[in-house]
Amino acid sequence: MKKKIVLLCFILSLVFAPLMQVQAVSFKDVNKQTFGEKEILTLANRAIIGGYPDGTFRPKDLLERRHIAILLARAMKYPQPKKLTYFKDVPSSHINAKEIAQMYEQGIFKGSNGYFGPKQPITREQMATVLVRVFHLEDTGEKVTFKDMSSISPSHVKDVKILKQHGITEADVFNPKGHVTRAHFAVFLYRALAQQEAPEVVSIQ
Repeated sequence: MKKKIVLLCFILSLVFAPLMQVQAVSFKDVNKQTFGEKEILTLANRAIIGGYPDGTFRPKDLLERRHIAILLARAMKYPQPKKLTYFKDVPSSHINAKEIAQMYEQGIFKGSNGYFGPKQPITREQMATVLVRVFHLEDTGEKVTFKDMSSISPSHVKDVKILKQHGITEADVFNPKGHVTRAHFAVFLYRALAQQEAPEVVSIQ
């Protein structure tokens, strides 16, 4: 009987130990007043986004194209790329070569004249097209508009509209040429993921 009790305690320790060791991710500069707090913390606890060594998230920092590649590769769990050299400015030795190659092979980032521009900030309209490609979002037929519709590049108009049709953006002014902050992208990515995996995308709050 004593041996059975010891064995049972051992089994329970294996089951519950991981739960006891889990510690929610938090950042020094993300709190209730931070735009996107719920989305940032949820994605951070799913190991999709991360912070900096000093414990900050820096929600207002701008995202570069290479950062988008990293975040999407983590979120979508794409297969290993067949090769690493698709762009003239991204050699195989580049720290983000794998993620950028994954984006190319999935048809998400096509580059321009053979260049990827890894350190270039991504604009909001470019981000819209990227998210539409990643999540295979389709035009629902719903009529949507923005007050600054005329400022959206023709090549991105359809994708920006699709984001609003799917509730990934709710803005009346889209600011298409504006750059994307870390907080804003966390919100957009969270909403896009929530549509495809609603049972899993839940807030830790």
